[in-house]
Order: sequence, then C-alpha cells, then structure tokens
Amino acid sequence: MIRVKRGDAPACLLDDGAAGRERRKAEELRKKHPKKSFPFKVYASEEVKLALERLFRGKCAYCETRYAASQPMDVEHWRPKSQYPWAASDWDNLLPSCIDCNRQRYQLLVDERKKVRAGKGTLFPLAKGSKRATSRAAMAREVPLLLHPANDDPDEHLRYTEEAVVRARRNSEKAPESIRVYALNRSALVDERLQLLLLLRHRMHTIAVLIDLLDRSTGRTAELIEDLLIHEMTELHAFAHPARPYSAMARHFIKEFAKTIEHSRLTSDSIR
Repeated sequence: MIRVKRGDAPACLLDDGAAGRERRKAEELRKKHPKKSFPFKVYASEEVKLALERLFRGKCAYCETRYAASQPMDVEHWRPKSQYPWAASDWDNLLPSCIDCNRQRYQLLVDERKKVRAGKGTLFPLAKGSKRATSRAAMAREVPLLLHPANDDPDEHLRYTEEAVVRARRNSEKAPESIRVYALNRSALVDERLQLLLLLRHRMHTIAVLIDLLDRSTGRTAELIEDLLIHEMTELHAFAHPARPYSAMARHFIKEFAKTIEHSRLTSDSIR
C-alpha cells in the first residue's frame, strides 16, 4: 500500500450531480422506511471507475496488484455502505480494489496451515472504546483501525521481511488489523511480491559488483562501468515508481540497500 493524494471528486459524485440526487432519495426512503436499504448505484459508474483507475494507476489500493490484466475492479467502500449508507457515494470513501482484498473468500495465508475466510467484505474494526458512527457528523469521532491510502502514510505502519511478508511496524495500532482485514499476506500475493524481491536482489548484486569494479578501474574502462552502473541504478529505482506493482515493498528494500553502500548516486534521498 502506498500513500495517494486525492484529487477532486468526479462531477457525478458532487451534491449537484447524480450522487446528490441519489442521497436525497435515500434520505427520503430512510424517513419512510428506516429498515429498508437504498440501492446506491452512482458510486459504480464508469466515471467513478475511470477516476479511481487513474488515481491509483490501475492498482489495488490495498495490495498494489495490477488488476486490469486479469479481473474487473471492485469499487470498494472503505466504510461499508451497509453500515454507513450516507457515505456510499463519498469520494473519500471509495477505493479501487482487487477481488481478493475486497471480497471475503477462503484463502491460504502464510501464517495459516489451512484456508481461512479472508478479505475485507463489510469489516471495519474500530479502536477499543470508539463508538461506531450513526451519522455523518459522528464519523469524525470514530477511531478506525484500518489504514487508508489517502489519510495515512502506510510506510509509517508497514514493513517487509526478506520473504516478502508484510508485517506491522512497532507501535502501529492500524497495521495488524489492516494486514488481517485486507488479507495482505495471502500466499499467492506473497509469492508475487517475492518474485519482485528476487529481481531487486539481482539488480542490487549487480550494482554492488559494479561499484567495486569502478573503485578499481580507471580511464575508458571506468567510464564504461560508470555508464552501466547508472543504467542499473535507474532500472532499480524504476521498481519504486508509484505506477509499478508492489512499489511500497520495492521502496523499502531499495532504501535499505542504499544504506549499505557508499555511492553518491544511490542514497535514500534519491528515492522519490
């Protein structure tokens, strides 16, 4: 998961757009039939889907998997619309999600010996003592235990092991529940991250060897090695670009690698 800066809401989600009309109809229905649910639809419009896809670069907001090549995008409600119907078409509440993060399915997790029911579904855990909001105004008093890519900095909460498993950083209250609810350690997902990590390690090894050779070379040989070194570092940094799958993990290991070598072109400050 990476932090994403929200842009303006699509026109259809504004109060004077289709979503505004839908919200007013939902409120009228609630007054007449308090227990009857309203069939919200605008949040799943093509306009909203396109805006989310552009904002998150075609990746799941939770696990960073590129869904476009293999599955349709789920328009995910961070606060479930079944519990927070007034936020069903709020731009800040909508996220693009892959099926495995969004839907509760039986999945094999790395810390489990058998398949368990995992995925967000309608889960929305709150901190102990926090009361669930029953109105829009009351949401500000809630203390959610789930990371939101626009409201939180995931790098402050999540870390990655050498096996590409995501773990909670010390003192993070949101990380454990986020990892569990979003099923961020399902085995197939960890395998995909591990394949990327193997590529990163290959690049890092090549860079370390080139730096060693450069330190012992002169003249034209040194120039050629330096050109190759720059190429390899550029390719390594590309894995951390926000558009790339699992860029958060890539950033984590590239920064760690930068700390282990002494070279002006590869520092943690160069990772943006």
